[in-house]
Amino acid sequence: MLKYYDPNFRGVHIVRATFMAWDYVGHVAWPIGGNCRGAAMLDTDFLECDTQEDIDRYVENDCQFSFDEESETYSAVLHREDGDTLEYSGDEDEFKSILISMEISECREQKTH
Repeated sequence: MLKYYDPNFRGVHIVRATFMAWDYVGHVAWPIGGNCRGAAMLDTDFLECDTQEDIDRYVENDCQFSFDEESETYSAVLHREDGDTLEYSGDEDEFKSILISMEISECREQKTH
């Protein structure tokens, strides 16, 4: 959870999504740069357009979240606190149904090359 958020910040936001089915959970996070801020960053369109190449660039993926382009389905291995796992797969709507939170988890300065 952020402890401070500058509404005028213009760097890279890290957006973190949490999937949960029963008591099994997994997280993914990705950077978003540009001019958007606040709620504009929290859009589920990543489930409509991210390819495996995009997913490979995520900064967090503790659930082996992946996309099969041939079948156009996502899959993930969600974890329980006791170490048990649940393999979950489905299309974007099925993953939206287990998406329980999205948050800006971090703000970073834009790196210039």
